[in-house]
Amino acid sequence: CDLMLENESGIDFLRSVHGLDLTRWKNAGYWDFDHYHPFSFFNESSQVVASTNLFTLDLVIDGKTCRGAQFSGVGTRPELRRRGLNRILTQRAIEWARSRHELLFLFASDEALPFYESSGFRPLDEQEPFVRVEGRFTEPGIQRLDLSRQSDRRLVETFAFRRCPVSAVLAAHNPKLFLFHVLYGA
Repeated sequence: CDLMLENESGIDFLRSVHGLDLTRWKNAGYWDFDHYHPFSFFNESSQVVASTNLFTLDLVIDGKTCRGAQFSGVGTRPELRRRGLNRILTQRAIEWARSRHELLFLFASDEALPFYESSGFRPLDEQEPFVRVEGRFTEPGIQRLDLSRQSDRRLVETFAFRRCPVSAVLAAHNPKLFLFHVLYGA
């Protein structure tokens, strides 16, 4: 259910377990309820105690479009770890996603790899190509974007929603997830 981030329990969970505060993203109106699918356990006080979350993305892989689900925000409050809560949630999320997505993926720490491998995932090498850019543009009229200015923010939003894949080899499209990266500088 989308309850997790409609109340403060989900935001508090992600803040306390992962150190990630999604308040700015939610308040900016970028939270993507249509593509976000939480699987969570709650305690008697309605606090999230364990959660596995999926984000649906439109992907292009080797020239073919497909629907993918990225696992994220997976965790359990420290006092309840090692009880199998996330194993149950991960299996439920996999079962739910398999009939709706062609590809399931995640990014994991080395410590989490054995858990995900036992859940059916296989590790792949990640590559992060980059291009070093030297110098600065000093053309008259060029200015740095400032997201506190409404006009700059609208420009970035327009780009996010109108952009198309830049690669037929591998590309993802989820405008509101893109805007998360813009807001948090990831």
